[in-house]
Amino acid sequence: MAKKQKEILFCDYFEEWVEVYKVGAIAKITLAKYYNAAKQLRDICPKLFISDFDRREYQRIINVYAETHEKQTVKDFHHHVKACIKDLFHDGLIDKDPTYRVVIKGAEPTRAKKRKFLQKEELSKLLQSLDTSQIGFGWFVMLVAKT
Repeated sequence: MAKKQKEILFCDYFEEWVEVYKVGAIAKITLAKYYNAAKQLRDICPKLFISDFDRREYQRIINVYAETHEKQTVKDFHHHVKACIKDLFHDGLIDKDPTYRVVIKGAEPTRAKKRKFLQKEELSKLLQSLDTSQIGFGWFVMLVAKT
């Protein structure tokens, strides 16, 4: 039976793995990311059999994906695919973990990261400009800023 399992295409195995282990267990948005990873795998390695899976092949998959994606997106893709591969390894369908010491590559972010907080001086100016003569929005902002 294990021999038969090894003749399965990895992209088919991944899709089945998502259906068995992820559907109904994770949020819809996360499930959509797994489905996207399945589509990407079908594009990148449509003829890769489980029996041919090794570290070099996995690194090639990551490298191809990284050609058109930012590094953080490549990390996310890697984590989704790695979860399935760990199960392959644990179930004895592959002899070695091909994700071991993978090098995550990818483009640098194309847009500048937005600051998600105020600088100390900006907060002081905001607090000084608040109307706190009546209980309302000004009081709410002050409460949030002080806690």
